[in-house]
Amino acid sequence: IKSSATKKFLKILAWTLAFLVVLILSALLALQAPKVQTFAARRAIALVKDKIDGTVTIDRVHLRPFSAVVLHNVTITDNNPFKAEADTFCHADVISATVAFSSFFDGGGVRIGKARVQGGMMLLTVEPTGDSTTVTNLERIFRMESSKDTVKTEPSQTQ
Repeated sequence: IKSSATKKFLKILAWTLAFLVVLILSALLALQAPKVQTFAARRAIALVKDKIDGTVTIDRVHLRPFSAVVLHNVTITDNNPFKAEADTFCHADVISATVAFSSFFDGGGVRIGKARVQGGMMLLTVEPTGDSTTVTNLERIFRMESSKDTVKTEPSQTQ
């Protein structure tokens, strides 16, 4: 009787493992489909949309599982440009980046190793804020804290 129960358990375990392997391989295969990659890109853009003062468009995305991501025709447009003719913050024909998921499972997220930009252009402008200070469109679009140059001095010692 124990032998029959053990065989049944091993059979169920084998089928479960086989199912998981097929499921993972199917997911990796599905990620290679252009429609799935475009869907993933649109979801990523939707997550970023409310966090920046701009519009991100990406024509096409190619994911290489566990190694790289390639973005085609990436444009970030400024929603509130200082000058109307300067509404495109940056554009790139192709951006490719290597990715590492090593820290993903530790809660560190995805790490970008190297990034390469082909056919890139960026329009960085310094804009007055009205209170005799300035801010760059980079800081404003991505809602970054304006970094002020400061020099830390050591107190002099008197003897």
